[in-house]
Amino acid sequence: MNITSGIVSANAGIREGPSRMQITVPVQSSNSGGPVLDANGQVKGVAVAKLSDAYTMQTTGSLLQNVNFAVKGAVAREFLADTGIAYRTASPVGQIGTEAVASQAQGFTVFVECYR
Repeated sequence: MNITSGIVSANAGIREGPSRMQITVPVQSSNSGGPVLDANGQVKGVAVAKLSDAYTMQTTGSLLQNVNFAVKGAVAREFLADTGIAYRTASPVGQIGTEAVASQAQGFTVFVECYR
C-alpha cells in the first residue's frame, strides 16, 4: 500500500458539484476507490477521478497539476447504507502521524482488480 500526503483544495467538485471534493494528492487510474484519510486516520472521502490532461491541454493550453477529486465521506456512507453494506464509524482520537495512518488503513483496505 502507498500513502501520499495532500490537502483538500476545494470543498466541491467540477462545476461546484456538492458530492465531491478537490484534492491535491496525485491520483492514478488504479487509485479509484482508495480512501482519502485525514491526519486522524478517518476516511473523509473516496478517490474517484483526476482532471483529464488531454482536456485541459486542449481547452487551456497547459497542464494543471494535482487537480483530482474524491467523493465526500457522507456520500460514501449514504451509498453504503442504501445498498445494505455494513460499516463502522469511530470518533477521532487526534492526529496519529502518517505512518500510523498507513498502518491503520491496511486493516480496512483491500486491492480489487477487475478484468474485462
